[in-house]
Amino acid sequence: MSGSTAPATAPQGSGRVSGEVSRFDLNERLVHWTTALLLLTLIVTGTILYIPSLMLDVGHRATIVNIHVIAGLALVGPVFFGLAGPWRSRLAKDLKRLDRWKRNDFAYFRRGDRTLVAAGKFNGGQKLSSAIFGGGMLVMIGTGIVMRWSPPFPNDWAQGATLAHDTIYLVLTVLVLGHVSVALGRPEQLKSMFTGRISRAWAERHAPGWLDGSDLSGDPGRYRSPAETRPRPNARRGEAVGAGKSRASG
Repeated sequence: MSGSTAPATAPQGSGRVSGEVSRFDLNERLVHWTTALLLLTLIVTGTILYIPSLMLDVGHRATIVNIHVIAGLALVGPVFFGLAGPWRSRLAKDLKRLDRWKRNDFAYFRRGDRTLVAAGKFNGGQKLSSAIFGGGMLVMIGTGIVMRWSPPFPNDWAQGATLAHDTIYLVLTVLVLGHVSVALGRPEQLKSMFTGRISRAWAERHAPGWLDGSDLSGDPGRYRSPAETRPRPNARRGEAVGAGKSRASG
């Protein structure tokens, strides 16, 4: 895209470098990758515990259980510490973005070519998957505590917790596999999770609401792409003719 369509200012703290904008700071990347590592540990150990034949092949059940429990209890740690200090600003803003839905976010699920839907920093699919991840992890932690320390919890609680825990485990496993598959198919976005930066051209095309800051507003209206906000040639000619007539009449 031409420079004439770029917003006048970059996102706060963007740190523009060679046509790039900062998408995620170090704190956000640490929270993401630490959470991903813990979740992967939970899925691997949970799969071993879930499949009896695999448990027999691996052995060391007590060790696997302890690793699973520790990783589960630690799952809230990355977000907690990410929001606990003066470094929390951009992470807190991104959590707000994930919680705010606009018309384009719903349109994301209706369009055949989703790359044509203008969005904020996160599109509708990312917001939905984040909600499922967040809610699912909280349910897993709660049900896991009931399962691990069933007394003083009633047996009915433990049975219900086991059913919920196993169900959410399957849902999150499928979601993680889908998340990885999508990420591998979008190398520029995946790279930004390591470097923290992404090209300004990508942001202008896919996330105009992030560049202009409108994705943080409470207005449920549409995000507008640079192509939509670019003056039309006919409109410019009409304005020029109108201005000429005004000057002539003056």
